Amino acid sequence: VLWLGSLPFVMEGLGCHPLQTAVAVMCTTFLLLGIDQIAIEVEQPLDVLPLHEFARGMSNDVHDVLEAWTTMPAVPRACDDYSDLGKESYLGSGRSSSARGSTAAVDKKER
Repeated sequence: VLWLGSLPFVMEGLGCHPLQTAVAVMCTTFLLLGIDQIAIEVEQPLDVLPLHEFARGMSNDVHDVLEAWTTMPAVPRACDDYSDLGKESYLGSGRSSSARGSTAAVDKKER
């Protein structure tokens, strides 16, 4: 702003016509203050963008999820699983681990 205030005096000292000085000072002031305002908007976008409403909506959504989570039924524990899924008979060909071990030993001898 100090530079813009001294610009008319510098132009007058250079021997410019007063109308020329006025037009040059107005155009230069408009451009520089416009660039300064753009810089302020870029530095602080939260004043322009509706991020406060977005954050409020996200906060409400998180609150709803947490509320729903507290009312969910309990997750069954692994020891409460009565199915045969994952037991020894489903993993292999139906043989026990000792039978599988002896078969592996026989396979090694054959090779």
